Amino acid sequence: MIRISFTEEKIKALDDEPSHHHHPRVQKKMEALWLKSRGLSHGEIAPLTSISPNTLPAYLSQYLEGRIEALKIVNFGQHPATTIKQAAAKIKELIGIKCRQNRIRLFLKLISLKRYKVGTQLRPVKKELQPPLEEATTGGRALFFVDIAHFVPAPFLGFLGSLIRIFIRAPAGRKRFNVFGALNAITDQLITVTNKTHIKAESVGDLLCQIEGFWKFLPKKCLYSKYDSEFSAFKNAIIDCLSQTYTSYKQELDS
Repeated sequence: MIRISFTEEKIKALDDEPSHHHHPRVQKKMEALWLKSRGLSHGEIAPLTSISPNTLPAYLSQYLEGRIEALKIVNFGQHPATTIKQAAAKIKELIGIKCRQNRIRLFLKLISLKRYKVGTQLRPVKKELQPPLEEATTGGRALFFVDIAHFVPAPFLGFLGSLIRIFIRAPAGRKRFNVFGALNAITDQLITVTNKTHIKAESVGDLLCQIEGFWKFLPKKCLYSKYDSEFSAFKNAIIDCLSQTYTSYKQELDS
C-alpha cells in the first residue's frame, strides 16, 4: 500500500477539490485522494469511489510525482468527437441508434456542454528541475533559462481612465527587434543578444560567447591568486561574487 504523509495544510487544500473540477474522472481522482488523506485503506477507498484496486495506486503515484496538478491532467484513450456530425456517428457506432444532429445539439445545450478550444498542460517539471537547481545553488553548475522574444513596433494597448476613448498612432512597417536571452536561475543575471533580422545559429554562438565571457570574468574577481583552505570558503567566494553582479560589478559587466 502506498503511504502518503498529509499535513493539515494539504488536507485543507483537498477539502474542496473534488467538487471544483468539471471532469468526472478528475473528480474521482480527487475524491480518492481526499479519502486517503482521511486515513481510509485502499480496500475501503476502492468500493466507495468505484475505482479498481489496480487503478487507485496509479492515481496516488501521480499525486506523489506532481501533487494535485498532476491529477488534473486528463488523457483520453481515443480522440473525442469535435463536431456534432462526429458525435452522431460515434453514438450510432456505440449503441446503434441514429440521432438527428439538431436533437444532439439540443441535448448538449440542456446539459450545459460547451465547445471549448483544447489547451495544453505541461507535465510537472519540479522533479527533473530540482537536482540541477540545488547543484547550481552550491556552485556545482551554471543553470540558465533561455528563450527568444520578438518585439514588433505595433501598439501595446492598455487601459486608461478617460472620459472618451483615446487613440494612439501606430507605426507602419514589419520591422522587429529580436531579443535572445539567458537568465541565470540563481543570480537572476540576464545575458542577451539582440538584432533586427533573425535569430539563427550564429546568434546562439554569440549568446554562448557572452556567457563564456562572464565565466572568465568571475574567477578574475574572486579566485585568481587566492588560496582557500576549505572548500566552503572557495564556494562562498564564488557565491559572494555572483551576488554582486548587479552592484559592485554592474558597470564592468555592462561593458
